[in-house]
Amino acid sequence: SDEEIIDEHDVTSWSQALSVPVRQLLRSGPALLFAPQCKRGVFHVDPRHYSVEVLPGGADTPSEQGEGRLCVTNLFLRGAPAIRYVTDVVAAIDHRPCPCGAPGVLLRPLP
Repeated sequence: SDEEIIDEHDVTSWSQALSVPVRQLLRSGPALLFAPQCKRGVFHVDPRHYSVEVLPGGADTPSEQGEGRLCVTNLFLRGAPAIRYVTDVVAAIDHRPCPCGAPGVLLRPLP
């Protein structure tokens, strides 16, 4: 569903029941964000299409580091862009490369 992360216990149960890995897609309809999950459990955001920041600790000013509510700017929609759309997703941003090898900015959802 939109701007929600499924509980890891449920994902593990589905993976076992289906005998295949189950991955999630982090989605925000208003920001047109799609971020796939890798086998390491983190979500990859393509920096060619999105700029992501977080609002740490309820602050009003976005930050590119740390953790807080995810703030998304889509960089591809020119006619009606979503600029600094604040989602309901609480996450940590990591700009280091993912060990899985997939490119992008890493998002780690937080409870």
